[in-house]
Amino acid sequence: ERAFLARTAWRFAVDLRPRQERSARAAVEVDDEVHGIHSSEPDPEQLTLIADEHTRIHKLIDALPEELRLPLVLSSFEAMSSREVGAVLGIPEGTVRTRLQRARNVLREKLARLHGRTSEVHHG
Repeated sequence: ERAFLARTAWRFAVDLRPRQERSARAAVEVDDEVHGIHSSEPDPEQLTLIADEHTRIHKLIDALPEELRLPLVLSSFEAMSSREVGAVLGIPEGTVRTRLQRARNVLREKLARLHGRTSEVHHG
C-alpha cells in the first residue's frame, strides 16, 4: 500500500518536471536501446533520488491538515472507495471527493514549489 502511494506521488512529481528534461531522458533511453544497453532497473543514484523524493512526498502528506490527510491516506493506502472513506469518517461521499481533490492540489502545488516552479499546476 505504501508502494502504491509512493508510486502515485512519484508520478505526480514526474508530471511536474519540465518537458525538456523528460525529452532529454527519453532520448538517452532510446540511445541506450540502440546501443544494446537494456536496463529497466534504476541505478543506485536513481534509487537514492527516488527514495529522497518519496521521503519528501511522505513529509508533505504528513503535513496536510487532518481533514485532507485522512481521506487521502484511506483512499490511497487502504484502497478504500469514496463511499467507504465517507462511512469511516462520517462525512458525505461528495465531501470525500472534494477533500481528495484539495489534498492532491495542495501536494501538486507544494511539489511544484519544491522543484522550483510557481503555480503551473492545473486546477481542474
